[in-house]
Amino acid sequence: MKCTDSLISFEILSLIPSYRTLSPIKEIKESICEKVLGTKCPDLRQEPNMISPKRLTGYFYLAQVAFKCDQGYLLSSAGNLTCQASSHQYEGYWNGTQPKCHRIKCPDLRQYPNMISPTKLIGYFYQEQVAFQCAEGYSLSFEENLICQASSNQNIGHWSRNQPTCQRITCPDLRQNPNMISPTKLIGYFYQEQVAFQCAEGYSLSFEENLICQASSNQNIGHWSRNQPTCQHIKCPDLRQKPNMISPTKLIGYFYQEQVAFQCAEGYSLSFEENLICQASSNQNIGHWSRNQPTCQRKSQIYFPYHTYLLL
Repeated sequence: MKCTDSLISFEILSLIPSYRTLSPIKEIKESICEKVLGTKCPDLRQEPNMISPKRLTGYFYLAQVAFKCDQGYLLSSAGNLTCQASSHQYEGYWNGTQPKCHRIKCPDLRQYPNMISPTKLIGYFYQEQVAFQCAEGYSLSFEENLICQASSNQNIGHWSRNQPTCQRITCPDLRQNPNMISPTKLIGYFYQEQVAFQCAEGYSLSFEENLICQASSNQNIGHWSRNQPTCQHIKCPDLRQKPNMISPTKLIGYFYQEQVAFQCAEGYSLSFEENLICQASSNQNIGHWSRNQPTCQRKSQIYFPYHTYLLL
């Protein structure tokens, strides 16, 4: 550093008691420069987890030094110090305290409802990770682990994202299928809830089993234990073409409450005259006829013997 008029300020002059006795002005300047430029600041310390500056000693008036910490650590205060002149000859001082390196620590975690606590909720440092888990019937809003990361210009770290929450597992809404009597509700079913179905008269369920809302992996939307049943029109077994019977309009495709009448060929009669009715069967989607299909029986013939009458 060169000795210039700008360096010789009133503040600097006041630090040197002997300047008033010096003359002429040239001698004053030289004396001031000698005292100021010769001012040396105390040696610096090598703090733990600190990247050393270029040197720890040999800093003189107006010299600056910058500090930097190892990865995962942050400075406790501003990173630059400047060497200042003092009233003591050749003894300078730093304009602040040498900073230290503190390990980056993330904010404490919270215990959310229905969440199984991780190993700890506090005391997480730079690059540490934490995984979360929910109680049965609940799922995380996201599956990603949180990572403690560095924040700029402060000694408190931050999490890679906001802490997840535990949400109640809900199953997809149900549909109002044709010919189905709606259950109590079609929406808002949660984990382990069950729902039973019922069909309108003349229809039967494709299966009788209740649906159960179950958990799905890696998501907060559950799934049903099987696909929703449908209501199928109750259908009766096909009819048979009996001997000597005049076929009805059709032999197949009879549904609930449909009736069918039978007729026999000439010379034959039905075993009974009653129409058959397609009726519902319990616990299945195949109906049954009101009675067995009639048969055609040959009509009985009455023979009168020949009588000979005598005329009196």
